[in-house]
Amino acid sequence: MDEAWKDWRYWAMLIIGLVAGWIGSTWPGLVVANGAKSWWDIATAGGTVAAVCVALWQAKRASFAFQESETRRANLVAAAVGHLVAQRMEAAKYVAELLELLSDGTDDEQKKLGQVVAHFQRIDLTLPIETLMALAPLPLNCADNLAAGLGSIDATRNDILLWSADSFFDVQSLQERKKQYLDWSYSIDTAFVFMCGGLEILQTSSNSGLRRKLRT
Repeated sequence: MDEAWKDWRYWAMLIIGLVAGWIGSTWPGLVVANGAKSWWDIATAGGTVAAVCVALWQAKRASFAFQESETRRANLVAAAVGHLVAQRMEAAKYVAELLELLSDGTDDEQKKLGQVVAHFQRIDLTLPIETLMALAPLPLNCADNLAAGLGSIDATRNDILLWSADSFFDVQSLQERKKQYLDWSYSIDTAFVFMCGGLEILQTSSNSGLRRKLRT
């Protein structure tokens, strides 16, 4: 039915162009037309203009429909992954707080650093590229911010794993270790600046998609 309607629109524009050309060539004083050739030229020009207008309208309509489809898909993905991102952020925030406590000085430093490492290793800091691509239509660089934040936290985790060996306590003084703990905590907090904005967009988009679903 849709394809048939599209064909009818093309024919309708052609007929409108031909009729407009005939009116323009025969209306007294409107256009000077000398015979059938002038009438046909005017009709052809009118039909061409009408066809171009229809083509432009259809392209704009198709582009809008595609953007609408991608936005709805992004809202669905946001609803699916929003709580997962929030959980990972909470887990990483807990690690940052533990590191900050280590920077203040504590007993059993090596044991508590081991607990930090064990907790950090259990956190899944990945989002599939397909998920990030699906979130790309969301505003304010939501997908970019989430990817940057998770990547930064993952880099900090790898750094902690590298330095948490026994040699870390042999080659660095207590003051140097305290500074290192604080730097790691700061790196995670900085990543939160990116991720909090992204998470807010996820939650907003998820709610927007739900409201649209209820309306329909």
